[in-house]
Amino acid sequence: MPDPAKFKHKKNWMRKCLHQVLHRERKEKEHGLAQCLNMWRQEHGGKPAPKKKKKCVAEIIRKIAEDIRTADYPDHPDDVVISKGENIVSGPEIKEIDVWSYYEGIKSKIIPELKSYNLFVVVKPKGVLKPGQKPVYIRRPYDKKTEFIRINNEKDFETYHSGRTVEYHVTTPASCPWYIVDFDAVEDWSETKKITAEIADALADHPDVKSIDIQYTGKRGFHVIGWLKKAKPVDTARENLKDWLKEKFGDRDDLIIGESPKGKKGALGVSPMKLNGGHVAKWSMRASGLCCVDVPRKSLMSFKKENAAPDKVFKQLTGRALKPIIRKEASMARRVTARFLGSSND
Repeated sequence: MPDPAKFKHKKNWMRKCLHQVLHRERKEKEHGLAQCLNMWRQEHGGKPAPKKKKKCVAEIIRKIAEDIRTADYPDHPDDVVISKGENIVSGPEIKEIDVWSYYEGIKSKIIPELKSYNLFVVVKPKGVLKPGQKPVYIRRPYDKKTEFIRINNEKDFETYHSGRTVEYHVTTPASCPWYIVDFDAVEDWSETKKITAEIADALADHPDVKSIDIQYTGKRGFHVIGWLKKAKPVDTARENLKDWLKEKFGDRDDLIIGESPKGKKGALGVSPMKLNGGHVAKWSMRASGLCCVDVPRKSLMSFKKENAAPDKVFKQLTGRALKPIIRKEASMARRVTARFLGSSND
C-alpha cells in the first residue's frame, strides 16, 4: 500500500490508493473508498500539505516495484473475474489469469486500435455485481503525465494490463472521423441482425461516408461505424447523424431514436458522438464474458454471439489456442526490486 505521507494532493492519493485496493486486494469499492479516506485523514488531518521533497533511491525503487505489480503477472491468477452467471452466453467462468493471458496474446493487435486516441478502461472488482452495480470506469491515467489515458505502445499498455482490467474504450476526438450508430436491441436475435443490416446498408449510401464497419459490442447490440470522407467537428457530426437517423428510421414502429430501448423497441443512439464519448475498442473483452469483434456484412445474418467468446477471438487473431500462461516464479525485475525493499513476492 502506498504511503499517504508521500502525497501532497488528496486526489492523487485517492487515485493511487483505490487502484491498489481494487486491483490487488480486490475490496468492494465502498470499502476501498472508506479505507483510503481514513488513511489520508489519519496522516494529514487538517495540517497543511507537506513540502515537496527530493525522491530518495528507496522511494524510486518502491515506485518501480508498485508499477511492476500493476503491469506484471496477476497477483491472484485463480480469482474469478466474470462468473458463469455474469457470462451472457452461459460460458465458463473467467479468471484473472484468463483475462491477463488473452490480452498478453493479442496486445499487438489491440494496440493499433487504441493508438492516438484518448481512452478509458473498465476494471471488474471482486465478487458478482449486484443489480444496478457497474464495474469501475477509470478515465484518468495513474501517472498523471497526461489528462487522459493514452496507449501508443506496449510500455503504455503494460501500465493498465492486469487480470482485472477487462475493457478498453476509445473516445471520440474533437475532429470526428466517423459516424457511429449505437444499436441497442431487445429480444429477438435474428431481428436484431436484420435491423443492423438495414442500418449498415443505409449508412453505406450516405454521401459523407466512404466505408462502414459493423462491430458486435459484446452485449446485445451492434455499432455501425461509417468512416467519413472528411473529418467533421464532433458536434456537427453528431447533429448530422441524428438528423439522418430521424429521416431514415424515425417513423419505424420497432425503433426509437434514443440511447435506451423502450418496451419492445430497439434504440438507435449516438452516445459515442460527443467529445470524449466512448465506444468499446475492437478486440476488447467485455464484462459480459464476450469480446467486441468485426462482423462482415456478408456474414452478419449467420453471426452468433458465441463467435465473440475470448477463446475463439484469440484463435482467430493468433492462430493459437488460448491457454493460461503459467509462471512458477516472479520475473527478474520483481525479484530484484523485492530484495531492495526487503519484501516478499505474493
